[in-house]
Parts: sequence; structure tokens; C-alpha cells
Amino acid sequence: VHNNIQDDLSILLGRGETLEDYVDPGGEEYLTEMLDAAGHMTQLTRTVGEVLKILDAQQEAELRSVDIRHVLHTEIERARSTHDTAQFTVDDESSDELIIKANKMLSLVFRSLLNNAVKHNDKEQPEVTVELEVAADRIKMAVADNGPGIPDSRKHAVFNQKQMGVNVPESGVGLY
Repeated sequence: VHNNIQDDLSILLGRGETLEDYVDPGGEEYLTEMLDAAGHMTQLTRTVGEVLKILDAQQEAELRSVDIRHVLHTEIERARSTHDTAQFTVDDESSDELIIKANKMLSLVFRSLLNNAVKHNDKEQPEVTVELEVAADRIKMAVADNGPGIPDSRKHAVFNQKQMGVNVPESGVGLY
């Protein structure tokens, strides 16, 4: 099913981009909205597909040693290529490896945080700062941006474990 959705979205994006030269000025805004929505759906179905693979009962979510800084920087580069107007900064005093035990969900968590910081930002140039703070036995990571923030009335729905799913408006696969 995932591949069928991806194939259909590729057709929509391809045909939509072809139409850009033929749409009257009054329809350009609608075409742009359609292309943006199809792009978002493509990204969302990829993320959901990755989550389903990880959660699949036949595929163990095996923890392995990874360098958290490498994973973070990989996802920041991906976010930069997707959001060319956004500025991403990492506030981290060291470039040494920082090995932790994690699975593929770590990349998805970083990707979700970075994409949400840009997607829900109302500034012309979104600015996203990631701060890593390393203590003897823990790592604290904070993501901040220059956007409006999550309204207090939505925080429960966004961060609640029971709200984790694509059926929750605006929550993607959930930040919990």
C-alpha cells in the first residue's frame, strides 16, 4: 500500500509541476497549494512507512551503538536540503563522537522535531537551534525556533502518548 501511495503522489507532483506553465495567474495559488500538500503527503507516507517497518513485529527494534552527533547532523543536512529558507544551528561545544544505544527511531525523532520547527514557523526565515548538553550519564537535547511555539491548549494533544497517530490533526506520527 505504501508504495502505491508513493507512486500516485509522484504522478500528482510530476503532472502538477508540468501544469505550472499552463495555469492562469488566478489558479497559480491553488496549484501551489496542491503541490505543497502532495509534497507533505509524500514526506508523511515515507515517515509512516519507516515507523511501520521499525514497529513491525517481525523486525526487532534492535538497539545498536550510534554516534548521536552524526545522526543529528545527517538529519540537519536533510532538513537544510528540504527547507532552503531555514537556518539551522547546532550549539555543541565538542565534535567528539558521542556513542549511545538507539534504533532507527532516533533519526525519525530528529527529523520530526526539525521539520515541525520549520513547518509551524510563521517567520520568513525560520531559525532552528539545536543544543546538546552532555553530562556524565545523560544527554540533554533542546530544539528551539523563532516561531510562535505550541499553544498551551495543544500541548497535551501533541505530546500525549495516547495521541500518537496519523488520526490526530497536525501531529504527523506524534512527537511523544
